Amino acid sequence: MHAHLPASRSPGTSRPVFVLTDARTGSTLLVSYLSQLAGVTALPEVLNHGQHRSLTGCREPGDVVLYVRRLVKAAPAGWVSLNIHPSHLAFRRMTATRLLSAFPDSALIQLYRNDLLAQLTSLTLARSTGQWDRREQDATGPARTTVHIDPDDFWRFREQRVSWTTEVEGLAASWPRALVLEYQQLAETPTDVVRQVARVLAVPAPRTLTERLHKQEHILSLIHI
Repeated sequence: MHAHLPASRSPGTSRPVFVLTDARTGSTLLVSYLSQLAGVTALPEVLNHGQHRSLTGCREPGDVVLYVRRLVKAAPAGWVSLNIHPSHLAFRRMTATRLLSAFPDSALIQLYRNDLLAQLTSLTLARSTGQWDRREQDATGPARTTVHIDPDDFWRFREQRVSWTTEVEGLAASWPRALVLEYQQLAETPTDVVRQVARVLAVPAPRTLTERLHKQEHILSLIHI
């Protein structure tokens, strides 16, 4: 994990925190923790067209920039974290590099998973069961499920993930406010991770953490493209 720390932000402004991550890397849990930071409005997968009707007209790179600007403007003053997956950008022919270049005062959090086989297995299982949230899985109780991973599917998945990770790592290496996290760090030492995030954003760290998602999606309903 590494971080870059510039001077503190100016009060009374809203800025985006781009959580650039992928499915099954712990991003929902990270959003839950971010929502517990003072001065941070944590939003879910804001470009997931399957979840948000307001994205109907968001089809081009310029639409993405406009949508993000409106989200940030609609949120309370402070930081606005936006959970963004590579597939959601690719669907609109957008890249992480182009997105961040439109918001030079933003912060960047990269969350990735070293064990790509475990990530693909988790993704395949979620798609087959429709259970994307770990809390949904816990509620149904333990279950034995056989997951078949085709070798060709794995290598395609690996190639896509490596390409995405390489692009985001390059951005994080030079971005003024950046933090790189690995899934296992978040799972094993969440308090330390959140303290690192708070330090990068120059906000107070919470004394305790709870694994719950503070619903702030109402902001999304205010924005239409």
